[in-house]
Amino acid sequence: MQLRRIVIVFLAHALVVGAFAGNAEIPVPAPGEPERIAMLEAFVYKPNGPGPFPVLILNHGSAGGMPQESIAWKRDAAYWSQRGYLVVAPMRRGRGKSSGTSLESEDKNCKVSEWFNTLPQSLQDLDAVIEFAEKIPEAIAGAVTMIGVSRGGFLSVAYAAEGRHRSKVRSVVNLVGGWVAQAEDQCAQDFNAIAFERYGRQTRTPMLWLYGTGDLFYGDASVSEYADTFKKSGGIADFRLIEGVPENGHWLPRYPAKWRKLVDDFLHTTNAALPKPSPDVAAPFHGLR
Repeated sequence: MQLRRIVIVFLAHALVVGAFAGNAEIPVPAPGEPERIAMLEAFVYKPNGPGPFPVLILNHGSAGGMPQESIAWKRDAAYWSQRGYLVVAPMRRGRGKSSGTSLESEDKNCKVSEWFNTLPQSLQDLDAVIEFAEKIPEAIAGAVTMIGVSRGGFLSVAYAAEGRHRSKVRSVVNLVGGWVAQAEDQCAQDFNAIAFERYGRQTRTPMLWLYGTGDLFYGDASVSEYADTFKKSGGIADFRLIEGVPENGHWLPRYPAKWRKLVDDFLHTTNAALPKPSPDVAAPFHGLR
């Protein structure tokens, strides 16, 4: 069952909505086939004030068997927009109200090459998200931060290494990131570890990696190995293993009191050169002008 057992509580720091659609659509052309366009549902939150604002992209995790659920991230988006970030939270292809078919399988698969083959589509979705965000007049070009949960955390690391616009990513926060549930699958080769070693060779983007002890989908030893492998191959990551997450360390994102100050401090350092607006609350987003 692997990631299908990661029910929507797995994304619990995001607000999940059913019939409501996002307030923006992001076109994603198929590579080499410009006539084929997928549309990504997105939730955009803009701080009050004239800006300019750095862009913060929130990357969701797996479907957990509920691919049609939209994730609005209202609580987190309000927090970050109040700190001066223009927040964009997209639903990748085949998720929520986004069109297209997701290639992000949730079935057990121990073939490393096949897992790597699932990633280009998701990276292309983030290409389109960055291009969309930078067309918003209040956005600062080339000032992107990514925060991702589970598969979204893994994908944020992967994008900083291999994404088309990786040079625009200033910082990454990886919350319990991984693409497969190795502790469940017990594959002879751990795809997460292999991928993180590869990405560590390719990126020097500053990152904060936050995991909870007792993660039932990875295990403490594997999580530490992921961070060590990434850093030994050249990646830059402040790795923290946080104790006291109830039931499953993978639910760490549900408990922002355990990690939000760490993220605040990290982003204050990595984005210190950016303008520091003092917004009150998030303003409604009505599309590009």
